[in-house]
Amino acid sequence: MNILLLDDEGDKLRYISNYIKFLGYDCEQCTDITSLKLAVARKKYDVIIVDLVVPYSTEDEEDYENKQNGYEVIEYLRKTTDTIFSPKRILVLSRYLDKDVVWKLNSMGTTGIKYDSHNENWKDELRQELEYISLMSVKKADIVILTAVENEKKQLEKVFDWEKLDVINDPLQYYYCEINDINKFPLTLVHCHTAKMGVVAASQAAARTIELFEPECIIMCGIAGGRKGKTALGDIVVAETAVDFASGSIETNPEIGYEFIPDSEIINTDPNWIKPFKNYKENIQLLRKIRDEADLFEDYKNDISLHIGKIATGPEVIKSEEFSEKYIKAHNRQYIAIDMETYGVYYTARHLGRKYISIKCISDNADHKKDDKYQKYAALLASKIMKYFIINDYKKLI
Repeated sequence: MNILLLDDEGDKLRYISNYIKFLGYDCEQCTDITSLKLAVARKKYDVIIVDLVVPYSTEDEEDYENKQNGYEVIEYLRKTTDTIFSPKRILVLSRYLDKDVVWKLNSMGTTGIKYDSHNENWKDELRQELEYISLMSVKKADIVILTAVENEKKQLEKVFDWEKLDVINDPLQYYYCEINDINKFPLTLVHCHTAKMGVVAASQAAARTIELFEPECIIMCGIAGGRKGKTALGDIVVAETAVDFASGSIETNPEIGYEFIPDSEIINTDPNWIKPFKNYKENIQLLRKIRDEADLFEDYKNDISLHIGKIATGPEVIKSEEFSEKYIKAHNRQYIAIDMETYGVYYTARHLGRKYISIKCISDNADHKKDDKYQKYAALLASKIMKYFIINDYKKLI
């Protein structure tokens, strides 16, 4: 990883540069803004580290000690119309880091580290930032797969050979593997297990993995609650549409005090991504093969079906038919399943310009009988049909 360090204090510059080289990174130095502009015009750097107080040139006679020219450097690297090689990341390493400065740097998309010649805490902070950036630079993915429930994670581990990834100061769990599709085309997969269940955690994980790994698409894989009469235990559901059934307003009602008035938001996936699953739906032999491979219950030999339609997403675990009838079915007549993540993944992936699909399997009927008995079986089914899609049809769609 190539690093450029901008600082005009000779001893400090050498000290920081030597530490960066000790960590194993290449580091070049410049002492003024003019030399930095020349450097980025001829070479691309992964990281540029700047001090906030730096001169424009070696002949600068102004009292630049009272000016924070580092802000101008950041703006130049981010927004210049000059022909330069913009770095992947900009860090600020400076003595002048109070709350207002940190806030301003954050608003500019830049991380600040407080330098203190009498306290070496800055070394650990800088090391962690550089390790994090190094990981971002190396580990890219074609596909990110998200799971939210522990059984989803464990069953996904059975269908791919994952290697754990440690991301500094990140609460999410990441795993990495490489496979070949049916045509021997190499694909890189990253699996992210979210911090918790729910639409917010799923949306945050989707955004984080897109930032880190720059995937072409996001796949949500796991379990869902079914809709009686539409689906059965073990059936696979693919979200052609995701709906946020919890969107709406709470209004005063003179008779009952207040009531929830739904105003559901919907997001569709790319119709081309649904086409392979329409073929799987008609392929009874494929579905039976997947069912048999995931046969965790000797007493469960039912044929499974594949459904394509609307998945309703909300913030709660649903264990009530009455709730589903009143608040979901009444406003989303065609929904086929309920979960807590799909809408959040679709929302984030769409707005960040990625492809997206949610593949789930019914593990309960979202009623008072809801339990965890079929979670492993359903999670394994979802993982297996997803793997079949990735190996056989994914590259046809990109």
